[in-house]
Amino acid sequence: NYAFIVSEASGHGMQVFDLTRLRNVPNPPVTFTEDAHYAGWSNAHNVVINEDTGFAYGVGSSACSGGLAMVNIQNPLNPTNAGCFSSDGYTHDAQCVIYQGPDAAYVGKEICFNSNEDTLTIVDVTNKAAPVQLSRNPYSGSRYTHQGWITDDHHYFLIDDELDEQTFGHNTRTRVFDISSLTAPTLVGYHDGVTPAIDHNMYVVGDYVFQANYRSGLRILDITDVGNANMTEEAFFDIYPSSDSPSFNGAWSVYPYFESGVVVVSGIEQGLFILAPTLAPDFNMSLTSSQLTICNNGNRSTTVNLTPKAGYTGNVTLSTVGLPNGASSNFSVNPVAVPGSSNMTVGANGVPAGSYPFMVHGTDGTLSHDEAANLTVVSGAPNAPTLIAPLGVDQPPLPTFQWTPANQGMSYLLVVKNLTNGNLMYAVTPDTSYTFATPLDPLTIYAWSVRAYNPCGTGNFAQFGFFRTQDIPPILVVDDDDNAPNVQSTYTGALDALGLTYDLWDTGNSDNEPDAGYLQQYDVVIWFTGDEFGGAAGPGAAGEAALATYLNAGGCLLISSQDYVWDRGVTGFMQSYLGIASATSDVSQSTVTGAAIYAGLGPYTLAYPFTNYSDLLNPAGGAATGFSGNQGSAAVVSGTHKAVFMGFPYEAIPAAGRGPVLSTTLNWCSQ
Repeated sequence: NYAFIVSEASGHGMQVFDLTRLRNVPNPPVTFTEDAHYAGWSNAHNVVINEDTGFAYGVGSSACSGGLAMVNIQNPLNPTNAGCFSSDGYTHDAQCVIYQGPDAAYVGKEICFNSNEDTLTIVDVTNKAAPVQLSRNPYSGSRYTHQGWITDDHHYFLIDDELDEQTFGHNTRTRVFDISSLTAPTLVGYHDGVTPAIDHNMYVVGDYVFQANYRSGLRILDITDVGNANMTEEAFFDIYPSSDSPSFNGAWSVYPYFESGVVVVSGIEQGLFILAPTLAPDFNMSLTSSQLTICNNGNRSTTVNLTPKAGYTGNVTLSTVGLPNGASSNFSVNPVAVPGSSNMTVGANGVPAGSYPFMVHGTDGTLSHDEAANLTVVSGAPNAPTLIAPLGVDQPPLPTFQWTPANQGMSYLLVVKNLTNGNLMYAVTPDTSYTFATPLDPLTIYAWSVRAYNPCGTGNFAQFGFFRTQDIPPILVVDDDDNAPNVQSTYTGALDALGLTYDLWDTGNSDNEPDAGYLQQYDVVIWFTGDEFGGAAGPGAAGEAALATYLNAGGCLLISSQDYVWDRGVTGFMQSYLGIASATSDVSQSTVTGAAIYAGLGPYTLAYPFTNYSDLLNPAGGAATGFSGNQGSAAVVSGTHKAVFMGFPYEAIPAAGRGPVLSTTLNWCSQ
């Protein structure tokens, strides 16, 4: 019931509009106001939404280096920053889904398929604070990887390249990737259409792909044999009939998801077309769960769902193909009147332990469809795993627990005990490693073990392992500069002079930043960016989300950056946590005088070890100017959290002034 609206216009952010307001408009036309606003980016090319999880992903935005800027919209009227993936740079478009394809390692996880200008880049975004790039897939003949869509069975991904037709002279080309392995997809091939027009946006519905191909208009292709990159044009509606040449006129996009079968097409010059394609009646088939695990001589059930398309009415007969000897299947309803469903039960009797792919087959006359499934048979309770790490002394307080796979283990229970106070921590995971969200106590001995589970039963606990955590200094220094010059010694030298201990985290001039669990080990975080600018100065969206959690828990932050605003814009984190109302980049502060908690310090004549691109930071209500510069407010002390944002580099303060400024900050943090 909501529309989420972005624009490439600077300062637009993301508007949220409640569409139910359109149900009763007494005297149109009416100019509406937005119902909510998200300011986590200034501008964006597009916004991608996964309705199944309640997350939006800004792409091509001013935030997150143009990558996936993640927003929690589970409460649409209160969108909040959730994370960032920027490791592969600019993302032009994406599709994010709960993956249900053949790669069992990622079934049930949220996966984004990103069109990244010259690659298909696949990212696991299940953990918004720590997204993982699974693969980066270039292809021959790329000019601008623009957009793509996954097939309903999550087995293939179709890609359009917006500039290859103009560059190489071939007809409209749709490439097909086999994504049965998300970490190693393969390019199956491509289909060339019947015109030379440029492709722009496409969407898959069942066995059809609906393409908006600029001058050739809407093209509807049958993709029944997509596994061999074979497609057949079934219908078209040309909204630019005077030409099919590869130029940027005509159809911009298409929406084929109305239950009525109506398709809408937007034309750049022509406006909106509302179309009713005449397609051959057919049915869609899907499984509630395609991964079935059973103990030998047992059984497991899932639901087969059948829905009509293009006006189909009929009965579908179900069967299975490829089950191993000793395995059987039956259906609670067979044939199934569409729309309808049937409960499929698969049993195994004397089947050797192992994994067995099979197909669920549905047929009605000449119509037939297959859904891939997998049967895993276990023959007994799993063995005990062997512990790998952590073991011994001086272990980090946020360790990754690791163990060997248990024979026939399907899931694992991890138990960790604090031997000082007896507190227990538990986790259940299908993986052979796990990291808790919060750090363990420093200088403390822990015992831990793991046991495995499967449908046959529970395995024994592994022999208990023991470790002691290391001590944690009170301060974390985040080195976010580009080492040109390397200004780290300014900060470490000042801390050394005060006799303070600290840890270092070097981002490597990227968004490789500490997560919330790591930050929470420290009383104070000092974050600096030096001369870095042009993409990764200051925390990215994931870093900001981690810092927000850290500050909400009572942490204290000093950030010194003259290009955080330049690279990221005025983010929601800056406004809500750092106390920034507005900012102006590159005002060139040359002197600063302390105010608020820094009252009595200075004035300081700033000596920059690089070009002066310092900023003007205007405090929000409740916040205060921390340093007044010759160009206005140069630093802000948050009014809601223990946070200071200096819009000029701390290293520009004269050496004699650095100690007093730092000690004043740390004393305030400890209050």
